[in-house]
Amino acid sequence: MIPEALLMEAVKPVISTLVKNVITPQIQKFADKVHIAYNELLIPRGEHFEEYFYRTFKKYSIMNTLVFKNEQRLLKDLYIPLTLVRDDYPKKKDKEQTKVDKYPADLIRNYNKILITDTAGMGKSTLTKRLFLDVIENGYGIPIYIEMRRLKKDRPILLEIQEQINSLTKEFDRKPQGQIHYKEHTRMFRNH
Repeated sequence: MIPEALLMEAVKPVISTLVKNVITPQIQKFADKVHIAYNELLIPRGEHFEEYFYRTFKKYSIMNTLVFKNEQRLLKDLYIPLTLVRDDYPKKKDKEQTKVDKYPADLIRNYNKILITDTAGMGKSTLTKRLFLDVIENGYGIPIYIEMRRLKKDRPILLEIQEQINSLTKEFDRKPQGQIHYKEHTRMFRNH
């Protein structure tokens, strides 16, 4: 059994540092670019991301398992690293392989988009959740976790991001959404 309060207390300084050192400067940079005062409710602020990170970190850090009689366990303790194989050169004998036991900074830096395919139950969702948590824990950027099944033709990706970052007490306006480009620091994890 994992004391949730202990987990969340341990991650609190990590999330605060991420918001202070990565997110707030990026939001300010964006606000300056589109000429919006940082304190207006038109753009997400650090507090939106902080609340989102706490909520999402908690959701993806803890797993219920059938093996341990439905006890809660940390994803980090149960995660078995996957090996990703670059499969776009069928004639090539030596395929590029990357064992993913932590956030693969070199892999992400070298490839703009990565598609992970495998059969059901092989760990794709667990891998993306583990990467999401690792980005938060190590301050690699601004992680956004998106479950693809939530996207529809009338429900675009920016609306999904807004709804995830909004909380019950802290909302921001969607007006400048089309101009949001956190490309340099954003890490998106999309799960089918």
